Parts: sequence; C-alpha cells; structure tokens
Amino acid sequence: MRRSFGRKTGAVRGLVTDKAVRRWVMLIHRWIGIAACLLFAMWFASGLVMLYVPYPAFRRRRRPQALSRSTRG
Repeated sequence: MRRSFGRKTGAVRGLVTDKAVRRWVMLIHRWIGIAACLLFAMWFASGLVMLYVPYPAFRRRRRPQALSRSTRG
C-alpha cells in the first residue's frame, strides 16, 4: 500500500504530473544509455583495429619527402 503523505498521487504540480516526470526521466535515461553504449562499442572496435592492424611505415626513400611535407607548416 502506498502512502501519499497529505498529497494526492498524480496531482498536478504546475502543469507536470508525477507520471509525466517519471516517464521523461526514463526516456532520457534510456537514450543516454543507448548513446553511451554506442560510444563504448565504437571505442572497443577502434581498440581492436589498433591492436591488429599494423601502423603504416614509410620506406627509406619516401621518408625524407614525407618529413619535409609535414614540417613546412
């Protein structure tokens, strides 16, 4: 049994009811959870790629050309 402690459950406080607030909190919580899940899944996938795909390396001939291009500013 639920006690209301002097106020009616579902009573209008301004224009928002308790049910509406609870519903919006649950919806916001759900979508933040989905966004966080996608973020962590992408983070995990990028970690796997970094783990198993070798870093590209320059050949000795091309290295000075690449260095001069990157230091020009």
